[in-house]
Amino acid sequence: MTSFPPPPPSSTPPKPAANPFASSSGSRPSAPPPPGGLLSRLGARATLDYVAMHDTLIMFDLDDAAGAIFDLLQIEPTKADEQTTATRPGVTLINMMEKNRSLPESLKPTLNEYWHGVSLVGAVHVYDWREEVKEAAVRRLNAIKAPPDYLRATDPFLIVNVLARSRTNLLIPGAALALDRPFLQRIVITDDPRLTQYGASAYMQASLVPPPPPDDLFDDDDEDDDTDMT
Repeated sequence: MTSFPPPPPSSTPPKPAANPFASSSGSRPSAPPPPGGLLSRLGARATLDYVAMHDTLIMFDLDDAAGAIFDLLQIEPTKADEQTTATRPGVTLINMMEKNRSLPESLKPTLNEYWHGVSLVGAVHVYDWREEVKEAAVRRLNAIKAPPDYLRATDPFLIVNVLARSRTNLLIPGAALALDRPFLQRIVITDDPRLTQYGASAYMQASLVPPPPPDDLFDDDDEDDDTDMT
């Protein structure tokens, strides 16, 4: 078999590829263009807003369940507990369960049995209740000319299950009950319509906007002014 020697190297070196970041003058490469969006400028501030996918918000607050849980556990808050919790029954309940760990343990079988009948499939997005959430909801409802109302959960077992099985921003149906302060002291809301299927008796309607003062309040002030003038 005849072998051939390799071809001699070319006398002309290959031309280097153009630098895509080089300046038009060719003197030095320029920096790559900044990314678009919120990171396009150093120090830019992002403004985020809450936009509900549905028009019904549901709130879960331990204060709305505490009375029924006291009755179930057959306990009564002491005067000292009531005075140190600024009349919030949910905080009083948490304090009492922290002092006596048998209370939450005795509550778990009833909560688990109730939750088994809920049959919720898939995680539910929940938010901490904050002022900006309320403002965003009011803007949304005003835009569609709907009353600024929401639902407060009143079923005590539903409330405690939702709070105790929520992890950060997700209600996880299969999560174990966490009957501890960081979970129970939260007030969470959701706009997931799956949680409205448990009957109207599980909720009460409330308004996001405080009611206006009664008309007779101003009438009384006017009468007092007239009396002072005479």
